Amino acid sequence: MSVQALFYSDRDGLEKAMEENRVYSTKAEADARDKLLELADEMRDFLVRNCTGLDEDTADKVSMVIAENRDLMKKAMTKPSLLSEKNIQQAKTEEQGKPAKRGRKKKEEPIKV
Repeated sequence: MSVQALFYSDRDGLEKAMEENRVYSTKAEADARDKLLELADEMRDFLVRNCTGLDEDTADKVSMVIAENRDLMKKAMTKPSLLSEKNIQQAKTEEQGKPAKRGRKKKEEPIKV
């Protein structure tokens, strides 16, 4: 039997991370999740302060959607039409059709708990 290190964000908490399969095999993946959650937390607080009548639960959901799509949001600041459903679907289709990057292939191993 071998020992395997697993990583998760403290912001998720261990129980939630286990329930939502948010346990990672590398520290970099867990750090990326932590940064996403930090952005969503700060954004939620900003929205609650600046949008009269917005409850925290709705602000939490909105901030998570924005944080998860931050690259798209950055691009949309200069080209708002990118947020249309048609353009989002087209971008996803193009992303799936891109050829694989050359180089070493990352070995993915299932996480055992």
